[in-house]
Amino acid sequence: MTGITGSAGSRPPARDRTWLRMVRWRGALRRPAVGGFALVVMGGVLTVATASLASGAELVSDNAWAVVPPACARGLGSAVVFPRLRRSSGPSRQLIRGDTILRQLERKPVRQPWGIAERVRIGPIGPQGAPGFVVVLPKGSINPGNASAPKGGMGFRWRPARRRGTSACLTYALFLPPDFAFAQGGKLPGLFGGDAPVGGRRATGRNGFSTRLMWRRRGRGEVYAYLPGHPPRRGTNMGRGASLGRGAWRFPTGRWVHVAQRLDLNRPGRRDGRVRIWIDGRLRFDRGGLVVRTRAGLTIDGVMADVFYGGASPRWAAPRDTFIGFSPFVLHLVGRSGS
Repeated sequence: MTGITGSAGSRPPARDRTWLRMVRWRGALRRPAVGGFALVVMGGVLTVATASLASGAELVSDNAWAVVPPACARGLGSAVVFPRLRRSSGPSRQLIRGDTILRQLERKPVRQPWGIAERVRIGPIGPQGAPGFVVVLPKGSINPGNASAPKGGMGFRWRPARRRGTSACLTYALFLPPDFAFAQGGKLPGLFGGDAPVGGRRATGRNGFSTRLMWRRRGRGEVYAYLPGHPPRRGTNMGRGASLGRGAWRFPTGRWVHVAQRLDLNRPGRRDGRVRIWIDGRLRFDRGGLVVRTRAGLTIDGVMADVFYGGASPRWAAPRDTFIGFSPFVLHLVGRSGS
């Protein structure tokens, strides 16, 4: 099963037609994708067909199955996982609305959720049927702040209760379909602190920082960071974050990719911050000498889970209807009271 197809004589219920139209995937596979999955319509219900476990991965638990490189989590203690998704007790492969995530968000210290009920579906999409979620990116969609474009993707800021620190490790697995169009680029989840400046808002070193990941043309990866001095007040990069390590790795398509990000904040007054990225357990990017903050009270607070195409202009738009699959997020972050 290699895409969205209609069962003979079936017609999706009216409430599902928009969803199915948005995620229709017509790409054909020449060979099965290891660790991949396909979305299928069976009797008008969106279901998922999974493949085998990705090479070198372990199914640690239903909720935490992304690969965590030992160096990423070293010295950070126990992990927290979000969202908490249950493995299906039966043979069902049905994908359900993202309301389960929304209900968990209501009980947790999360800020600014958007697009979850409309464009997120939950189901057994992971290796060996492990639960995960799918984010829909319809054709023409870009940065959600642009009112003239179709809505696409989702986002929220997850701040685990009573956990803040100066070092953190975020891990998750993602799946890009074989015909995923990278176009100009788009945002992926990353670590943040404070007010998490984005959208051209300048990071001062006192108000906050963000270190989301991005995909660029031809799958080139980078850390798209809002750090002190970024965006600059003038020049050709005015209004843009810092592009760190562009092309240090590439995101493959048609299989699960295990992503890990380690962020170590600098000591105020020193340039000793550091960010590292592992892809499928291999260190692909390591940048030190960073200034992430200028005051000691600014810490890493959690995960900025943005997923969308953009950029804010039409040239960044999704060229076709597509989706991205995710495992739950695993966060190692030193606990501290008062957060």
